[in-house]
Amino acid sequence: MKRILPILFLLLAVNAFGQTPLDSIFPMETEDSVSALAIKPITKPEKLLKQVIERLQLDLQQKHKVRKYRIEATFWQETLVPFSFGCTLSAEAGVGLEKVELDELWYEGPYELNAVDTAHLKAFLRQFATLSPVHAHKVYSEYGKAASPLLKYKDTRNMYNVKAFDIDDASGRGVYRFQFIWAKGQPKDIFERAVNKGEITGTAYFDHSSLRLKDFKGEAHFLTKYDTRLRYQIDYYEKTKTPILRQIRIAGTRDNMLMQATVRPL
Repeated sequence: MKRILPILFLLLAVNAFGQTPLDSIFPMETEDSVSALAIKPITKPEKLLKQVIERLQLDLQQKHKVRKYRIEATFWQETLVPFSFGCTLSAEAGVGLEKVELDELWYEGPYELNAVDTAHLKAFLRQFATLSPVHAHKVYSEYGKAASPLLKYKDTRNMYNVKAFDIDDASGRGVYRFQFIWAKGQPKDIFERAVNKGEITGTAYFDHSSLRLKDFKGEAHFLTKYDTRLRYQIDYYEKTKTPILRQIRIAGTRDNMLMQATVRPL
């Protein structure tokens, strides 16, 4: 069989698909049955924004049970045969997955893996598994934390353009929808060199009554050694009055490599 590591390097070196739109490989969904919903813009969302961020920060501080998930990822580029890699994992599951432990690795593809290949692919899986509204690249922590719209209220007001909507359905259930658009220029160091620690943008949905996070449709962009862009949707269910991660769906590009992944509970 073919060796995989040269294939990975080739995927990152070829320039044919650097501009592939993520919409084409992962169409994000809008609200179901939009015609049945009443959507009203919130003209002064500052107070509500502060409340949902404070609620989320309290939920992030909660201790959570260890739960089991399965992650499956596929990597490809037009001229090469796609391959898949995945595993089961255990993690403390809340708004995001914490203290992730990978187990029961599996691989499907025509290329032969060695220890280095496996380590690279495990790093991808760990990165996908730890995506959340406040984390985009824990694996690359040496580059600093990506800016998030849901960490600190003052930072959000300074760095993002925020739009808010009140959404109700016919049964009276409702959510608040917040859209976060990156507004600030690239930060610079003391030598006026651009420093890209990355940023998270996207749309968050919060329950009307509890103000707890229900869904997050995020986009992350960051530069490490490679230009990486990820789109992901996280769904939650509420248990003991705390959001618990139900599923993550991910699509992304790392330079010219295309990636798709899902994280689901066992």
